[in-house]
Amino acid sequence: MKVNTSCEQCLYNHQLDRAKLLKDKEKEFLDRCIKIMEENDFSAPHLSYIFDGIYREYAPLKNPYTNEKKKFNDLVLSMETMIEDKIEASPDPLQTAIIYSRIGNYIDFSALDHVSVDEFLNLLEKGNTIPLDNDTYALFKKKLDYGKRFMLLCDNCGEIVLDKLLIKQIQKLYPHIVCFALVRGLDVVNDATREDALYCGLDTICTVYDNGKAIAGTVVELLTDELKAFLYTCDVILSKGQGNYEGMSHGNLNIFYSFLCKCDIFARRFKTDKMTGMFIYEGN
Repeated sequence: MKVNTSCEQCLYNHQLDRAKLLKDKEKEFLDRCIKIMEENDFSAPHLSYIFDGIYREYAPLKNPYTNEKKKFNDLVLSMETMIEDKIEASPDPLQTAIIYSRIGNYIDFSALDHVSVDEFLNLLEKGNTIPLDNDTYALFKKKLDYGKRFMLLCDNCGEIVLDKLLIKQIQKLYPHIVCFALVRGLDVVNDATREDALYCGLDTICTVYDNGKAIAGTVVELLTDELKAFLYTCDVILSKGQGNYEGMSHGNLNIFYSFLCKCDIFARRFKTDKMTGMFIYEGN
């Protein structure tokens, strides 16, 4: 999805903050970022990936969220059995698993100024019980009925544990489906990498791929030809998070999206309030 003016300003503000550390190279770095935005129609994750590459030419780019990643992985792992019991006890375990997985999308240090453990626990306790859109959910189940391959595009740490519980429900209800998950290739913000997938046990229930790059979202044109081709063989794709939506939408894939509207731009785009959970379908 091509970035709009408001997203461009937000992206640029992030570059302003870290450009201050470059001192005499600050203007040069910012001018290069502006030029990239003016000359290309890339999505926000794609632009951020390019800006990170430019920044590394001037200074090391460290990830300040290493501790937060482990903190939220450990937190949700400690609650995994309790949440799974709630899913199993609910009238519709698959729908409940999707909703819990979507709640996990709150753990996003790139989209929110402050990520609070208390707020996350509050969201889990309330259960974010707004049901999924009936038509979209019915279509999701229908595609699972007839599909052979399911791919989940993961987003954040902590959230990935709830994604695991969703995949387990799909495997239980649709044993003919082979499940796969796609994570980030390298460390970026608090997004889930292969290392996080192994730490949280996702690899014990499905095959885990990574996109090979430190990019906060899945951008089809940046995937390897092999992985891109494999993605198109998947009958059901569920994309988690705003970054994956920005990188994947309007890409001619039959794909479902699940995320929380964590910024004003997404709230306006979907004509809803911030922190509203979305479950939508985009297909041919």
